[in-house]
Amino acid sequence: MLERYARLPIDSPRPIIVIVVLLTLVASPLLLEVEFATDVQAFLPQSEEVETYDKITDQFGRDSSVANLYITPLGGNNVLTMQNLADVLVLHQESSKITGVKDVLSVAGFFDEALKDSGTSLNEVNSERCVEYEDSNGNGQYESDEDCYYSNWDRVWDSIKSSNTEGNYTWADVDFVADVLINRDMNMNNFVLPKHNKTAPTANSTIIMINLEPDLTTQQKKELGQEIRILANNHNYESGTDIQAEAFSVHLLASDVDESTRETNLLMAIGMFVVTVVLLWLTFRHWSYVILPIVTLVISVIWTFAFGVLMGITFTAIDVAVIPLVVGLGIDFSVHISRRYQEGINAGNSVEESLLDSLTHTGRALSLAVITTVIAFLSGISGGVGPVRDFSLLCAAGIFSSFILTILFYTSLRYVLDSRSEQMTSVVSGSELIENTISRASELVDSHPQAIVSTVVIITLLAIGGASQIDTSFTLDDFLSDDLEIMVTADKIQTEFRGASYSQSQILIEGPVATTTFLDGLYEFKEGEQGVCPSNIANCGLNDDRYIIQVGAEARLESVHELAQKAIDSEKYNVGHGKNSTHEWILTNFFQVTPGEAIEI
Repeated sequence: MLERYARLPIDSPRPIIVIVVLLTLVASPLLLEVEFATDVQAFLPQSEEVETYDKITDQFGRDSSVANLYITPLGGNNVLTMQNLADVLVLHQESSKITGVKDVLSVAGFFDEALKDSGTSLNEVNSERCVEYEDSNGNGQYESDEDCYYSNWDRVWDSIKSSNTEGNYTWADVDFVADVLINRDMNMNNFVLPKHNKTAPTANSTIIMINLEPDLTTQQKKELGQEIRILANNHNYESGTDIQAEAFSVHLLASDVDESTRETNLLMAIGMFVVTVVLLWLTFRHWSYVILPIVTLVISVIWTFAFGVLMGITFTAIDVAVIPLVVGLGIDFSVHISRRYQEGINAGNSVEESLLDSLTHTGRALSLAVITTVIAFLSGISGGVGPVRDFSLLCAAGIFSSFILTILFYTSLRYVLDSRSEQMTSVVSGSELIENTISRASELVDSHPQAIVSTVVIITLLAIGGASQIDTSFTLDDFLSDDLEIMVTADKIQTEFRGASYSQSQILIEGPVATTTFLDGLYEFKEGEQGVCPSNIANCGLNDDRYIIQVGAEARLESVHELAQKAIDSEKYNVGHGKNSTHEWILTNFFQVTPGEAIEI
């Protein structure tokens, strides 16, 4: 059967060439649809945890993604001066206007809301450095050499104190905001310790956290990240303020990974083209043995990515390795076929005899190699990670197409070209460097076989030890250079802010949840058994878990119990001032009501 197929390039070379060209023309437009869209969630394996996450997403919607604006001062070393905070507030407000932004959190926004509880605002407070002072100069304006009795920071302090008792914020909220949004090096002594004439706390940087709408697609989040980056760049170049902003988000990082992948593919393609041309020229020293294999490889790459588009594969950063694999293995097929063909020509055989002999003998070995290689790549389809499955399928398709094109298309071109001219069938001079290198390697193997085997065994044993230490984990930033701007920003945020390492987890609870027993269980899950946590009780609840974010003494979480508790505590007729009034309300319906007053439940 192999002999029958081996005659196809000899019996029907031109129809084969025409068919391949037509198929390539049909496949080429599909390359316009090739886009690299890296999504970290796509790398999640098939597991019980991922299935639970998908179920939560289907039933409750997606969780919100976060983008950050990293803010540093240009002049001085304190980003928390009143003027800088006013400028941060402008960025805060501009960010909130972007379509797709759910809400924005910043230290400037927090101070502004606390001041609004006292009937003022951050901008108003910023306009007066000192509210009450000794006007020794008699000009009605505060001068730096005059004593200040009540500064703008005193007003901020009083507003937070007032909000703590009557407004929307507590000191626990202040601690949380400071912990998440301000650099670890923050010093609050000038703001907390003086009884009057307080001044700004000091810190080298702060961040604005921008929560995105949860229903946005991955591509929309990438585009939104680019809008936030443009906002930061425009501010840096046009605002004239003393603060500088740098944008960062996971999806913006993924967008940069996609851009880097496209550039890497282009650079690799150019580099491989140059190297392949040089090696083929050194090996065969004839233009046809360079151009024809290159054309064959280009077509195989086109077919590979067109196949991926037809299969609906989403290309990710991992697929950047497809081209090197297809080219690296595909060029071997052309070299082996050409080498055996040249041996026949050197022996005085005709073009037909030499080509048929090459396809029959070398083709059989290549067929076996292709089958095993394709099977090896297809084994990745059984993996639980989507991009790995897609990568395996692309590589298998690429290797198979390279083989088919070499056996049929390249040999058809070779036959049509060489059968026209006896000059083309003349002996092709090889590279003396390559021939000498191969000859010396053969002599070395013949002279020292035991030493070579021993060396290979030792290196293999060392490699096994090294292989056991391979770290199989990765993050998106592994695909980018550490010198890129976004990577530098990411490193700063990760290093300077505790909040940068925070992540959100969900717990899916199924069953009869509309019961007081369930609400009691939620309460104990947070507070511990019976709401206390002595040393002899194992279950101390989330409040005692050191891995859970704390707001004051309470774990930061959202649940049905928390929402019901807040709703009850906010009503003036609530008498359950303890920590667990929710189930008491459901059981007793006990309210404090003025005689004759009607309330809605």
